[in-house]
Order: sequence, then C-alpha cells, then structure tokens
Amino acid sequence: MATLRSAHRMMLFAASTQTIDSPRVSRRGWLIGGAARSDWRELLRPRAVPGFGKLESLSLLVYTLLLAWCIPHHEGWFDEAQAWLIARDSSLVDMVVHRLHYEGSPALWHLLLWTEVRLGVSFLGMHLIAGALAAVGVYVWLRYCPLPRVVTLFAPFTFYLIYQYAVVARSYVLAPLFVYGLLALYANRRSSPMVFALVAGLFANCSLHMAAMAAGLAVLYAMDRLWGEGAKESKWRLLAPAALLTALFVVSAATAMPTADGSSTTANPLVEGIRNKVSHSVEKVVEVQTGPHELTNEGMLTEPPVQGPLATKVWLAINRKPELGHRSLLDGRVLKHLLVLMTAVTAPISTSNLLAAVFLLLLCVNLMRARLWLALLPYALVQVCNVLVSGEAHHIGLVWIAMMGAIWLLALRPPRAGWDVGLRGTLYGCLLVVMLLQIGWSAHALAGDLRLPYSSSKATAIFLATVPKENRIAAFDDDSVTVNAYLPSRPYFNQQVDYWPFSRTKDPSLLIEQTMAQRPEMVLLKMAKPVSPVMDQWVKLVPAGSVFVDQKTLNMLESQGYRETHRFCGDRFYRNTAESMDCRLVFERETPLR
Repeated sequence: MATLRSAHRMMLFAASTQTIDSPRVSRRGWLIGGAARSDWRELLRPRAVPGFGKLESLSLLVYTLLLAWCIPHHEGWFDEAQAWLIARDSSLVDMVVHRLHYEGSPALWHLLLWTEVRLGVSFLGMHLIAGALAAVGVYVWLRYCPLPRVVTLFAPFTFYLIYQYAVVARSYVLAPLFVYGLLALYANRRSSPMVFALVAGLFANCSLHMAAMAAGLAVLYAMDRLWGEGAKESKWRLLAPAALLTALFVVSAATAMPTADGSSTTANPLVEGIRNKVSHSVEKVVEVQTGPHELTNEGMLTEPPVQGPLATKVWLAINRKPELGHRSLLDGRVLKHLLVLMTAVTAPISTSNLLAAVFLLLLCVNLMRARLWLALLPYALVQVCNVLVSGEAHHIGLVWIAMMGAIWLLALRPPRAGWDVGLRGTLYGCLLVVMLLQIGWSAHALAGDLRLPYSSSKATAIFLATVPKENRIAAFDDDSVTVNAYLPSRPYFNQQVDYWPFSRTKDPSLLIEQTMAQRPEMVLLKMAKPVSPVMDQWVKLVPAGSVFVDQKTLNMLESQGYRETHRFCGDRFYRNTAESMDCRLVFERETPLR
C-alpha cells in the first residue's frame, strides 16, 4: 500500500501539469505549451513532443541486451517450430493457397519466415529477428508515446513486451510494432490515410486477434479524421484508403478460412460452424475425427477437482458431466465463455483480481470523464476473439497491448481541472504499480529461460540424434514435430511431413494400432503437468498434481513390452510461475510381443 500511495502522489503531480488550461493538444496530437524543465520532475509529466533522448536510448539498450542474452538460451516450443517448419518445407503458393487454411492463420508471419528461410536464416536466427522486431516496436513506443516518461521508460520491461512477445517467437511479436505505430500515425494530423490503411491492413494479416485490433484502430482513425476536433479530411479522400484496407482484410480472411478436414487446436464451435459451411464433405470427416486416441482440451479429467464446491460446480458445468451430478441451469458453454472473459479481463494485468479490477475501474472512469469510451474499441474486439475463438495465455497478452493503447489515446486529451486531474494521476500511479509487478514477472521468466528449458524440444532432438538410424521411432501428437526444427531430417517413420498436418484424414494419431503393429523400436509420448494455468485466475479448476497424457496409448505401450527410458521436460514460463510443465516421454521396446 505504501508503494501505491507513493506512486499516486507522484502521478498526481504529473497529472496536475496537464490540465485543460496548460498545456494544450496540437493538431499533430501532441501536447504543447509550458516551460521546459530538465529536473527530475520532467519524468513525471506527459511528454510535450515526440523524442528519443538519453533515457530512452538507455531503456532501449538495456531491453535489447536482455533479449540478446536470453534468446540464444530459449528452446522453441510447438507454435514457434510449426510456423517455421511450414515456411521451410512449403512452396510460396502451396503455403498461402493451401497450407495456412489448416492453421487458421493469415499469411504475414509465415511470409516473413518463408523469406528468412530462403535467405539462409536458421531457427535461432529466426528468434533473433523476432527479438529485433520486438525491439523496433519498443523504439516506436519510446519515441512517440505521450505518457509520462517514467511510465514510458518502464513499459518495455513489462512481461508481454520483453518476454511473451519478444523471446517467444510468434506472430505476436509484431503486435507492439503495429499497434504503437498506428497510434503514432493517429496522433499525427499530417499522416497519410493511405499509409495508415496499409499498416493496419498488414496488421490484420498477422492473426485473427490482431485483425480485430486493426479494425478497432481503423474505426477510431476514421472517426477522428471525419468528426474529430479540427477534422479537415474529406470523406472522399478516405475512400481509397478504405478500399485498400478492405482488400487487405479480405486477403486475411481468405487465407485463414478453415478447411473442411482441418483439426487445428484453435478449433471451436465458431470455427466448426465455418467449416460446416465451406464443404459438404465434413459429415464424412467427422467420423474420422472421433477416433479413440485423439487428445482434446476438454474432458481429460475423469473426476472434478476437490478444491471447493464452487470449483466443482464450474468444472462439472464446463465439462458437461451430468452423470457426476451436474444439474446447472446455466449452459456449460456459456459458463466457459464467461470464465474465459473474466480471465482475459484481469489476468493480463495482475495475478490479483482486486488490483486488476481497480486498474480497470480507474481506466474506465478516466475515459468516461474524457469522453473517450471508443478508445476501448480495440480492447473490446480482442476480448470478443478471446471468448469466441481462443483465449489462451499467449492470446490474452494482446489485451495488455490494447489497454496501453487506450491509455496512449487518453494521454492525448488533457484532463479538466479539479477531480479529473486527481483521477488521471491516480490512474498513472496504479499503472506504474502494475508495471513494477509485471517487471517481476519478466525477471522470473528471463532468469528461468536462462537456467531451465522452456521446451523439451532441443534436449529431445539432441537425444534422437544419437539413436541409430535403423531404429524406427514413432510419435503421435502435434508437439512431437518440434524436434524437426533442430534436426537435419525427420526422425519419425510414421509421419509424412515435418510439420503437424492438422488434418482429420492425415493425423498420425488415427493410425496408432497400425503403427504399433509394426513394433517400432522407440515411441515418444507427450505428457503435460499443469503448474499454474491462466484459467485458474478466478476459480482453480485443475487439481494440483494433475497429469494429462494419452492413457490408452500409454497402456498399449506397457502391455506390448515398452518401458520409459528417458524423459525431457520444459517449463512454459508465464507471469511469476509457469503455466505448465510439458514433457516428452521416451519408451523403448524391452521384450518381444507374446
């Protein structure tokens, strides 16, 4: 509490220097007016103009050095390797026209990786380039963000900016660069609408969640240029940019449109509904999908957790277990969506729901007082995607990026005198506290990645490289392909391609009996041990010590004389702990089948 009070006093001073009387907002969107000061209090004031001084340079330098230190120690996990392997092994046309439909992903990130591969960039090099892109996004933030400098300087070291969307090389590393670049264009009245449309359209081709953010920012930009204070844009001048933006959104949707026999892990009722409309062959494919060995994200536990009656009721409702006493009036799917939304609202901010709620309340009150409710549009659209499409840990970090964007827009509008000054200062103070706590998350994740494996992939690959080539190795899950990013050739005799096909007709797990009938010398099995799942933010749904494994295949291995000889594990660091420990179990044939 003492920290919160101290931060509040500092930021109250900061807000008091930005009233509606002094200074004002320029036509470029930047705060102007007031005498320049070089003392420490300058760190607490909203910045008058964009700039990149010594402190910003130091912040970027430290950020870059931390990434350069950590990234070479990072072991890529499935999502990082999958995109890389697709880009490595696919032709440009096949990747864009065919392969990405199975991923449910737009093409920009894969096009970037495809280009890197053709230029001779390695898997590690891809991670370094991703870190460099994250650093460029931080540069844009440091140069153009109008928030008080103390907030601006600390922000790059928050968890999502320095780790989740920097060290972990996925398309999300582009989010800060695009979001803050678009906000800088928004704040500059002289910026070209065509440039804004091009950048927003490219942003929409990163992922579905980022397309939602791009749509929200585009709406804000158009409204500001047409009806904002001092707006001089002609609606006719915006027609060409609107057409370009629409075309790029169409390209994004066309590339990511799910295919009929897709089985991507992002599949959900909404995506399934789209699949049902794009092909008449789905009914036949569904029969294949329900094979006995397919792992799913639901129903893997046979008993409800024992942490308390509320957790039990929620678990029973979500997993629809009437035979275990579920008699809820609330549909399990609705309850699950509600829980995902509650998690996506608070988890990106803090592990404390109370602190997150206070921060959000302060943000909403300040936006209401500034008549800037629409600044939350990108945030709201991302939350819709989290609820209806996928709201995993790596998705909900975009909520933090969107919230920082809303505060950026708020800083462009000075508070009125009186209560508004205090409210603005309180918001900045609370934001600073949240950032300091998140920097603790970052320190934990960076230190953990330096000392411990993030994924089992690299250690498993090193082990498999020592196995005699005549030994047949089998694996049946998507994570198994991650080792292919570290090996010169695919080690599995039962898989046809180096990446996971996400096809209900080509899934290796559908042929487990046929594969095991050939008595491979070695079989790899996936095991997951949840540590602190993000979905436990509100109600603990996963009991301590839970283990997720394909039990039927495990029993088959044991009955056929296989025994576990090696185990390689990695911790998926998240916030101030790990979301899960993912392990690769190696089983070798011990006795002949009787």
